Amino acid sequence: AVSGPLPVPWAIPVLRDAAVAALADGRPDTARTFLQRIVTERPGTAADLADLGAAAAAVDLPAAIGHLTQAYRQAVAPELVARTASLLAGVLAETTRTAAALSVLDEAVDRIEPAHVDLIGRLRCHRAAIAAHAYPAALVEQAGSSAGHCRSADAIRSGTAEDR
Repeated sequence: AVSGPLPVPWAIPVLRDAAVAALADGRPDTARTFLQRIVTERPGTAADLADLGAAAAAVDLPAAIGHLTQAYRQAVAPELVARTASLLAGVLAETTRTAAALSVLDEAVDRIEPAHVDLIGRLRCHRAAIAAHAYPAALVEQAGSSAGHCRSADAIRSGTAEDR
């Protein structure tokens, strides 16, 4: 276990690399230990909390929800807002808190400036996927609209003008 203060500036990148390696090796609990240490050293860093939440999702869903909620609330950059919202919504949906998952994604769309069409499109696609999985019969009509959002985001990413 890693204990005591980190005396050198390179320690956090080393811990991050160790966490990435642990995740790649299928050891999410070990990665979580390293990421928790990073969060302890740099409290309040939304990106670090998001990474910790993502690792925790494999071993402790309630802890993952806590870390991801905190990261989502602190996120400012549009990319991080979208990433944390998607991660949090996925974990909430996994714990059958579908309404909360959809709410997070809707709120994230509202938080992100309209110029970030790609991010908004991905969030809407994620919302459509969660909703369709949870409420398949009730979303038959809405599926066409949601699919349109996903096609638009794909078109923008690929650079085609057809769905713009």
